Amino acid sequence: MGLASLVFELGFRAYALTPSDFQTFLAASHRLMAGLPLYGGRFVSPPELAVILAPLAVVPVPVAYAIFVAASIGILAWGTGWYARELGLNGWWTVVAVVLSPQGWWGLMLGQPDALLVGLLLLAVVAVRHQRWTAAGAIGPWLLLKPDLTWPVVPLLIAAAWRDVGARRQVVTGLALGGSTFLLMAGWLLPTWVVGLAHFGGRSQFQGLLSGLPDLLGGELRAAPAHQILASPLTWAIVGAGLVAMVAAALLAGRRATSTSQRMEWMILVPLAVWIATSPYLHAEDALFAVPLALRLADSGNSWSRLPLLLILLPWVVFPTWGALSAIFALGLAGAGVALMVRETGPGREPVPVDSVAAT
Repeated sequence: MGLASLVFELGFRAYALTPSDFQTFLAASHRLMAGLPLYGGRFVSPPELAVILAPLAVVPVPVAYAIFVAASIGILAWGTGWYARELGLNGWWTVVAVVLSPQGWWGLMLGQPDALLVGLLLLAVVAVRHQRWTAAGAIGPWLLLKPDLTWPVVPLLIAAAWRDVGARRQVVTGLALGGSTFLLMAGWLLPTWVVGLAHFGGRSQFQGLLSGLPDLLGGELRAAPAHQILASPLTWAIVGAGLVAMVAAALLAGRRATSTSQRMEWMILVPLAVWIATSPYLHAEDALFAVPLALRLADSGNSWSRLPLLLILLPWVVFPTWGALSAIFALGLAGAGVALMVRETGPGREPVPVDSVAAT
């Protein structure tokens, strides 16, 4: 059903079949190598992304795109498979389900780094489960390649490890190692990135395919300019509620956890998923960041009390946009109705007399 919804969406948005975002990233790498200003066009990501993709700027675009997709799938499959086995899930089926998810393929078609970053996030969670605090901390800063969505990870790592002196020291050491490497890569360009963000927000004309709660509850924000989205009282109300919910979820996880590993795992996954849901700048492919929590809730060892949350989360990580979810949900209801009718009136089934029903 998720893949069918993706086909449904692509039928109305043929432009998504081209890796337009990847071409934007690669163009930024070309400008960086040529000594030209990095910002001023559509590129608004941190400068480190342009540096990372610079080696691909020397090969033809199709080859560069194929390498990027292969690397993204590889990292996502690695993190998903490892985490699935940790949870007692079938590793192969879980990898296939996540890699072939509509959100995963949507991001890969556009050339977004979501698959790569979600794979790194899953590897960080696995490192946490194995008490490899330094490794988890070192991965954290690299998730900031998409800081508008992944900014909670670094402060959550520190907050979750704060009670455990040994874990806290190793997490901070890992963050220092990963953060210094991240900044050395292109730290001198960060001031121009901040200026570029301000200019981009002022001239952006549309933001289509938003899929967070601000768009779901306020349909007038769909395809609105960025400054209009940020000026909406509804946006800030949802963001404020999301921040409060993040803090509450982190505190609850901290109190209920029986170990540092468990506390850190839940304090990363739950507040991050809350922020993904309430972010005013969440696009369809970005819902992939909620997949780690869905996997954790699908753990066979979890209690039935978590099933409602999983059922709420699953449609979001399966269907690429609200429109596709609505369309497929309607088709699913129609199909269920037809199946029920066939079952009740099919061969070998006698109609139940009304009198018998009344008597019963």
